Formats: sequence, structure tokens, C-alpha cells
Amino acid sequence: MRSVAIDIIPLLYPNLQQFYPEVAPEAVTGLDSHLSVWATANGTLIYNTVKDLIGTVSGQPGTDGKSAYELAVANGFSGTEAEWLASLKGPAWNESASMIIDNGGDSTTNGRAVNCPPSYYQTNYPAKEVRELKQTSIFGVTLPSGQASTYGILTTKVAGNNTDFGRPRQEFETTGSTRPWTYIRIGTSDTTWSDWELITTW
Repeated sequence: MRSVAIDIIPLLYPNLQQFYPEVAPEAVTGLDSHLSVWATANGTLIYNTVKDLIGTVSGQPGTDGKSAYELAVANGFSGTEAEWLASLKGPAWNESASMIIDNGGDSTTNGRAVNCPPSYYQTNYPAKEVRELKQTSIFGVTLPSGQASTYGILTTKVAGNNTDFGRPRQEFETTGSTRPWTYIRIGTSDTTWSDWELITTW
């Protein structure tokens, strides 16, 4: 550490050569450990001093930034604030593939009693799996003797929106029978399905 008296000498005697006392390296090393002990013993004092110092520091208030709506306008949005808020709304909720769609028995589009062609699913549900509640009698499913089921779950698997990906496939699982009968079929054209094949035989 430089002495104050030594620093003043060149000012009083500019023609004299400036010199500094020699400090042994071990003296500085020893000082480090003393500072560490002092800081540990006086931690509370140091904390309070720094805290009080921070409390005395104050800056100038900043200017208010733009609102989200103002930023949207600055980036090209041309509607009112109400229209902007409406635009933040997400898309309408859609049925997920894990749900069973029940369009009722009186629907003329795709109700329980409607056997839709392969093109219906390829157009409306490309690359999706759809599960619907359907009436067994409408699909020409003939259950084994002693088995009956008014309804079944129709699962349609659609690879894509055109026949390059293959035509839709369907599974029909009876819901009222005493055994789990499952049938499968595949679209053979835009308007027709193959015959049902029973895949559960136990």
C-alpha cells in the first residue's frame, strides 16, 4: 500500500526521484487472512452499511413504456383496442380423438343412424382418429347367435386427406353384448366400404 507522505513528496520536490517502500509478498498474503477473519466477525456491520448506502442511492423516474396494444399497433395492427383483445382469444375448442362423438339419432349428416362413406371422413377428419356412437343395425353387423347390442363404438382411422395415403379404416365394437365383439372394414372407394370382418374370436 502506498504511503500518503510518499505521494506528496514529488509535488514538493519535483526534481527528486520518486521511491516506494518495498513490501514483502508474505506480508500481503498474511493481510488477506486477517481481512477474511475481520469480514467474518463483522458481517452484520458490513451488511447494514451496504444496505444503508443503497437506501441513499436514488435515480430519476423512468418514462412509461408502451402498452401491449400500442406495441401491436406499432407492429402493424390496425384495429381498435377491443378488436385487439378479441384477437388474443384462442381457437374454439374441438373434440379430441379420445372422446366419443354422439351426434344423436335424428342427425341427417352423421347421426347414430347414418353410415357415412369413406370420403366423408377423408374430407372432414384428415390425419385423425374419430370415435362415434352408432346404431349396430345401420352398419350391417351381424352378431353371433345369442349376442345383441343396439349400439357400438365406431372408430375411423384416416391416414390423410387423399387416397395417396390410403383409404380410411374402421373398427366397430359392440357396447351391449356379453362378449367384446370387434369388427373391421376398409374403404374400397370414395363411396363404399368392404364387408365387415370379425377379429375377436375367443
